Amino acid sequence: MSGIKEECPLQVKTNPVQVRLSFWIFSGLSLFALCFCLSITEGFNMADASWFLQVAHRVTSGEVLYRDVFFGATPLSIYLTAIFTALFGTEILVVKGITALCLVLTVLLSCRIVQALGFNQGFPYLLVLALIVYAPPEVAVYQPLANLFFLICFYATLVWTKSGKAVNRAVKGKSTGALAAAGLAAGLCFASKQNIGIYALGALLLTLTFNSSSIRSKRQSKPADIIIVLSAFFLVSALVFLPVWFSGGTEKLLDYGFFNKGTYIRLGRISYLDGLNQLADLLRNIGSLDNLKKIYLLAPFLLPLLTFGALLAAWLHPGNDKRNLTTTVFLFVGAAFLGIFPRASRTHLTFVIPELLIGLTYAWLLAKPYLTTRWIRLIQAGPVLWFGTGLAFMLINPLVKVSTADYQISNLPHFRGVLINSDKLKEIHSFAQSFTEEVALNERAFILSPYAGFYYLVSGLKNPTSFDYPLATAFGRSGESEVIAAISRREIDTVFLGPQLNYPSLHPVLLARYIQGHMERDRDLGGFTIYRLAAEP
Repeated sequence: MSGIKEECPLQVKTNPVQVRLSFWIFSGLSLFALCFCLSITEGFNMADASWFLQVAHRVTSGEVLYRDVFFGATPLSIYLTAIFTALFGTEILVVKGITALCLVLTVLLSCRIVQALGFNQGFPYLLVLALIVYAPPEVAVYQPLANLFFLICFYATLVWTKSGKAVNRAVKGKSTGALAAAGLAAGLCFASKQNIGIYALGALLLTLTFNSSSIRSKRQSKPADIIIVLSAFFLVSALVFLPVWFSGGTEKLLDYGFFNKGTYIRLGRISYLDGLNQLADLLRNIGSLDNLKKIYLLAPFLLPLLTFGALLAAWLHPGNDKRNLTTTVFLFVGAAFLGIFPRASRTHLTFVIPELLIGLTYAWLLAKPYLTTRWIRLIQAGPVLWFGTGLAFMLINPLVKVSTADYQISNLPHFRGVLINSDKLKEIHSFAQSFTEEVALNERAFILSPYAGFYYLVSGLKNPTSFDYPLATAFGRSGESEVIAAISRREIDTVFLGPQLNYPSLHPVLLARYIQGHMERDRDLGGFTIYRLAAEP
């Protein structure tokens, strides 16, 4: 030929790690945008999330957590939220953003755990769909943050369990690092919500007890494993609690977060069987589209029964050659499920759906080789139809809101930017104005309602007490007596006494009776009764 070489196009070598990282980043950003937008269309929670925002507002305004402001969980979520509110202002969109971020990381981490368990096909994407459909409602940040760290602890423990017998230095190093990471994650979980962190640590230590003998080398003893875990757990916990110690809030933290939890268990209990009974009643009387929607929302109450039954069958099956891995999954799914008690409501159950689905997915993975192709297709089609239907309903609801004139963007102080019913917005504006008009310039008003945090924020009133969520379970051991003493010293001039709402057992009876017996009833205001101190003689 002519001797001229044909020019070959440049071949670009792709880095699998970069491709995988780009995929996860793109997926995470897309999920965040979806979850955040859906959250904006849901409006806002006037109870838990608003109270949490009020606590963050008081802390960023200079008040001391626990010492000056009641908070029943450990402090990490408030520290994190305070950073963002200091940057972007005390807005409900900050809480929504952090909650959406926790949900997205929970979804991605759940998929990573499923893949680590051996399921690399399309099921992780179905898991994404399922977790979005049953995304937890807007709540205080500490619960989703604790659940995220729980899953990190779960994943690190799986890495340790799968490391096998530590026969070389590389595997030994990976095993030790996984244990340290699991201990750190359990500590951060404890610093976010104390009971969830204790359950995470318990599951981790039990995993060491049951599985350590099969992966331990001659130089790596079981006590050494436990020392690594406990050292990491207590180190990170101590670092998070140092600001509480130096600010003088330790005594109140112990009161609110630990010593008074007996009151919560006694008065706030909701039985898991209540949810199952409600579901059974609805199934007997389907009747309407509204009942079908309720059945869909209550269906997760069946998930623990399916998951633990399937895991137990998998663990007992004589052909299971992954019993150590099955034990780890069983322990962590069980520990997560404990977190819904003593208040086993639908909201609390929603938070453990990731772990329950992971457990069910793993049991399915073990059972799949024993099933025929027809059964496999039939079983796989069920979840696809179920969660696909749920996603359709999720997307239709905000579209209907946006397309109607009944909803508008909120301009309430601290609750800007979310979609809210127009009539409800006018009502809140009027109500907040009435609150401020009822309180003179130098008066100190106490709002006795589960919605107190919300009304303090929208009205601009300052709480003269530590309690922005004044329920019987949220006063500590002597909180009601402290408020009574403040009224007797005339440090509180006006009380807005709200209704008991859905749970009369949570109503602070002692304080309410004192207000009704020692203050003068003024008038009713939109469901609240105004009480004032009599003029001094």
